[in-house]
Amino acid sequence: MTTFTWNITQLLTVPEPTPDYVFIANYVVNGVENNGIDELGNLIIYKTSVENTAKFTINPEQKNYTPYNQLTESQILGWIKETPNLVFDMESCVQANIDAQKNPTVSPEITPLPWSFEKIELPVEPIVAEVPVV
Repeated sequence: MTTFTWNITQLLTVPEPTPDYVFIANYVVNGVENNGIDELGNLIIYKTSVENTAKFTINPEQKNYTPYNQLTESQILGWIKETPNLVFDMESCVQANIDAQKNPTVSPEITPLPWSFEKIELPVEPIVAEVPVV
């Protein structure tokens, strides 16, 4: 089972309607899945992360601002997670990356076109060089 953690990585602010009003929050969703131990006794762990950005609406009518220096990471994550389906979508993306690590798909390769090779025919008879007798 995958364990997900959410972290704020950066906050961008604007000076109005209050000083240091949080306008954008960059965040990351990390996923870690422990898949037991392999035949050599090594722990099998899959990890991945997905980054995203949340943009908040500036509401000059809002009266209950939390001063910037009193904001907490969990408070801002709460704002982000209020977006419908966001938690499901982000964690599904992380899980898909882990599943791809566990069961890698075959990646297509660029292969030269078979008709683009120039065929070179070698002479059938060997070329004999005449050596002058001294």
